[in-house]
Amino acid sequence: MSPRPDFDDDSVEDADAVYSIEAGKPELEGEGEFVDYAPPVRPPVPPPAKFKLCLVVWFTVYFVMWFAEKSGIVTSLIKGGLNLHGAVFVVFMVEIFVMVFCSVELVIGLVRVKIGGKWYGILPWLMRPRWKWVRESENVFVQILACFVVVADDGFAIFTPAKPPPPQPMLRVFDLMDKHKEAVLRAHHDVDPEKVDEYDNWAKRMIAHMESQPGFQSAEKLGVEEGVHAWKLRFENINALNNCMHTPAWVTMVEELQGLLKTKTVTQIQMEHPPINAVLDMFIRQGDPIPVLPPKKWKVWWITTCSIFFSWLIANSTIFTYYAKWGWTTAHENVYRIAQAGTLVFILNYIVSPAVLLLVNNWMVRKPHENETKAPWKQLNDGFIPPVQLVLAAVYFGTTDWVVDRKVPRGTELLRAIRLVV
Repeated sequence: MSPRPDFDDDSVEDADAVYSIEAGKPELEGEGEFVDYAPPVRPPVPPPAKFKLCLVVWFTVYFVMWFAEKSGIVTSLIKGGLNLHGAVFVVFMVEIFVMVFCSVELVIGLVRVKIGGKWYGILPWLMRPRWKWVRESENVFVQILACFVVVADDGFAIFTPAKPPPPQPMLRVFDLMDKHKEAVLRAHHDVDPEKVDEYDNWAKRMIAHMESQPGFQSAEKLGVEEGVHAWKLRFENINALNNCMHTPAWVTMVEELQGLLKTKTVTQIQMEHPPINAVLDMFIRQGDPIPVLPPKKWKVWWITTCSIFFSWLIANSTIFTYYAKWGWTTAHENVYRIAQAGTLVFILNYIVSPAVLLLVNNWMVRKPHENETKAPWKQLNDGFIPPVQLVLAAVYFGTTDWVVDRKVPRGTELLRAIRLVV
């Protein structure tokens, strides 16, 4: 906590301005009167459990890859001059684009039904709270099971970054041209209805503290309107107001006030911002809550493409070699494709994407000013509306299905290409 400043007549130059030291931008107010509103802190909302994201993406990847393999894209690219790895990377770009911008949101949004006034489906399932292992046992098998539950929900702890230190409390500096003029602070607090008694006790302690400060004149409660408690605080001059607001006791009590304000519940936030895109949620840094602004979709598309390509390289060098030894590559293509897609998504979800986000998270996080309104940047950042998603999905799946029906010559696709590599 920064030391208490001492404001004198020459402490600030600009007149009739309210300053936030953190923001550094003045907000003009009426002469001699200032407004202070304490906004509630948004509660952290964790993304859906990792195993849920893994299952949803696995289901979508299977069908997207199936259509791509049947249409002969890899063979055409190899015949066009690309090597195997280049062709696979390009195919992944196409498949991930379809998933990020179309298919995943359509699957999550459409696969649900309302029975007896309650919704059932993928989206309500994703919005349910995570599992918490609350029982303690000395049985080694129970402890192993508890570890599996934690990893399935949260991922491997090695990829969870250390928590950043809490931010310093915001210190505000008010200024008037006439340093001897009376200063009035109007405070507004949107209090939780269930914590009104605690708030009243807090207000008594705050008034007692202000009465002990030099230059304080009076505190008048203006009333309560729709849960918002309004106060009018009078000080002899602007310096008395600033000195009082920068005392350690004031800063501490303002922090206590945050726990008494009305905040949205996790369910309300999820209803306003439902986890409709599992791929976007997969690329939230492990241990972080859902951000207010989702990452830009074109960034998620590019990072996912690179990540799943590296997942494919890892799988080719490790687990896929065992699949070949076990004879899975000679089994039914659909069975092997399910195992192949599940392996890639598991490596992507639990290993590659958390490791990548340790390096590029600052680039992935969307800044408040990054809000494009013109095409095509708005669509690349925020995606397409559902009718356009349906059209794009129909074009992708319809085109690949038409190629299959026309029996266009196909060679080795992703499935057979992997067999050749291993």
